[in-house]
Amino acid sequence: RHDPCLYSGFLRDPSDPSAPISTVPITLGLYVDDFVYFSESDEVERRFERLLESSVKVDFMGPVEWFLGIHFTWHATPSSLKVHLHQTGFAANLVERHGMHIKAPTPGATPYRAGFPIDSIAVESKLDPDSPAMRARREKYQSIVGGIGWLVNCTRPDLAPVHTFLASYSNMPSQGHLNAAKYALHYIHSTVDHGISFSSGETGEMHVNIHFPDSSDLEAYTDARPPVAGQTPTMYSDACWGGQYGNVVPDGTPLELFKYRSLSGLIVFRCGGPVSWKAIRQDQTALSSCEAEIMATNEASKRAVDLRNLAEGMLDIGYVLSDLDEATVVYNDNEGCVNWAHNMTTKQIRHMSLRDNRVREWVQEDGSLNVVHIAGKLNLADIFTKEMKDGAQFRRLRDAFMSS
Repeated sequence: RHDPCLYSGFLRDPSDPSAPISTVPITLGLYVDDFVYFSESDEVERRFERLLESSVKVDFMGPVEWFLGIHFTWHATPSSLKVHLHQTGFAANLVERHGMHIKAPTPGATPYRAGFPIDSIAVESKLDPDSPAMRARREKYQSIVGGIGWLVNCTRPDLAPVHTFLASYSNMPSQGHLNAAKYALHYIHSTVDHGISFSSGETGEMHVNIHFPDSSDLEAYTDARPPVAGQTPTMYSDACWGGQYGNVVPDGTPLELFKYRSLSGLIVFRCGGPVSWKAIRQDQTALSSCEAEIMATNEASKRAVDLRNLAEGMLDIGYVLSDLDEATVVYNDNEGCVNWAHNMTTKQIRHMSLRDNRVREWVQEDGSLNVVHIAGKLNLADIFTKEMKDGAQFRRLRDAFMSS
């Protein structure tokens, strides 16, 4: 659980051993010479500032507005606190550095080109890996992919799948791959101010744009739409079975084996916004859609357990959290996968590895997770599993957890 850049604990005055230790914890995030800190007690924060000022020269600049290139916009009311995080400056600079700011933004853009799946683009086979042309292309390509990766890590979950696809070709990118990366930059240019938001209110904001099915159909509504999340985590997992190269690859074309593997996607919500997300190729070829979903749920379950361990550590030092009061809900849209998690085995999936069987133990023995079925159209993790051809569906899912 140790993070060398994140510290939580209680304050003690090193110059006065008789002074009482603070009863409310404080958390400090540190990167080189920049840091942020918070505590549930204003007095503990002021005490921390006095102790630090007595040891080093430091400037306290009030509520955080910028940290690691992320802009924080706060909105406080007597009953709640909201914050919006975005990287408009970094995104605009990334687009401009690679000359994609000249083209006008496209309303309704997506990161994907219709008819040109990234996995269908032929790999570079003509250029010498050490040739000046290849080195120049590789450097430019890796610069773009690295910049997109930084956005994905911080505030842009919508870019996670395209980053996963592009990163697969960082060593020998073809001109087609570079064009695909530039197209992703155009999407960033068109959505440069998008980010993620959180609220301290009990009612989360994650479902404000989801209205499937209509609320008048109470039976379907109860079955299809998960309960509104507040201060406890809610997770979605999904997978797209098989490769992502579409029908554009001519017959007889040899393909790398990894292109046949499914893509797993997950997203975790807390306080009305996404706190963790991932799009990753599975490490082996799934033999069925159910098997692909089970492997995706295994990936999501590991992340859920990580977050529960983090919450347990915060509880141990005095933070008041409700994350461990109940099992973390993991939504999945494959009934076979959900039944499997609850130990309803069929002959078709008896070959599943013991690694994936750990999900069942978390569900049935530990009681820390609960895998629940959700309608496919409402599964927000769907955006992480494929190059979405339906731009309207991509935007609907994205806008369910992102805003500008």
